[in-house]
Amino acid sequence: MRNKYLIITLKITAIITGVLAILIASALFNSHSAPLSFNPPPKPTFTGKLMRDSSLMAASTIPLGGYFGPEDFAWKAGYLYSGARSGKGEFHKDGAILKTNVKTGQVELFAKLPAWVGAIHFAPDGQLIVAAIGKGIMSVDSLGNTALLASHDVENNPFKIPNDIDISKNGKIYFSVTSHEYTFSIPAMVKIMAEARPVGGIYCYDPETKTVETISKGFLGINGISLTQDESAIIAVEMGAYRLTKVWLKGSKKGKREIIASNLPGFANNIVRRENGTFWLAFSSSRIDDVDNIHPHPFIKKIVLGLPEALKPQPLPFGLLLQVDENGTILKSHHDPFGEVIGEISSVYERGDSLYLGGDFLDHINVLDISGWH
Repeated sequence: MRNKYLIITLKITAIITGVLAILIASALFNSHSAPLSFNPPPKPTFTGKLMRDSSLMAASTIPLGGYFGPEDFAWKAGYLYSGARSGKGEFHKDGAILKTNVKTGQVELFAKLPAWVGAIHFAPDGQLIVAAIGKGIMSVDSLGNTALLASHDVENNPFKIPNDIDISKNGKIYFSVTSHEYTFSIPAMVKIMAEARPVGGIYCYDPETKTVETISKGFLGINGISLTQDESAIIAVEMGAYRLTKVWLKGSKKGKREIIASNLPGFANNIVRRENGTFWLAFSSSRIDDVDNIHPHPFIKKIVLGLPEALKPQPLPFGLLLQVDENGTILKSHHDPFGEVIGEISSVYERGDSLYLGGDFLDHINVLDISGWH
């Protein structure tokens, strides 16, 4: 009898081993990735300036009438402008710019775009400058007419995931590019973060010369960027490395880079300069233990990246907004710890005592009264 049970156990073990072997082989075959080793430090605890509160949970909402993804904002003549798309998962078609009256909540279509708009800023001449996924940097005039400004760098690498924009006082357009290789999708972003390859860059488009300059390359999952108040440097979010990096544009440090904040508590998205020279730093997700654990092991990451999407680590609902200075020091934090009201923040726009919060997958704009935050 014992031999019978032993044989059954061995058969079951063999079947399980065979299934696992097939799953691993299939994952490796389907992976098509070349991950590198990355050693993230143990994630920080929520103490001190990161002490959790519930200040984000007081948000109200402005519905977008069937549009999704108000990832970034700009303001003009009493209206809040935001990029959007018509389908929750449609990143490469049916993009839009929405114009919202924040007093009445009325949302209207300002312009149609060929793809989702991931960043939006007004230039000094009044034109909107946007980052269109899979297209590049585009301009939009007051009538909603669009023009493509930049789609490739000087080495003819395509701007497949143009991510964020900031514009200097003299009209130069600085922008980040997360990838020249992958087009935007959630699986692609997971792959970019997991691969930990330094493929992101910062570029500058000069509207006078109509040329693109490479400012700095070799970033891990670069996302948001923001000029410092004196425009001597750019602060870049390396989403995949949990850090902020300052890139100097002027002075004796021109061209140099400096990590000013490391071991951030989540996947930071955009960084937005405030009037006082400090910054809002928005987070899309908390750190994911499974991701941190496999980061040092390229072979394991290659297997995981080849698994079906349902078996891969997924972003966690998480509301976090930090106030930081230009040296990367955390000044204050605001939370929805379990993402019950605000489960993601892509970017923010501050206007008076109101803070408008966007998200990559939201069908609304979150609004906070921050009069008590000052």
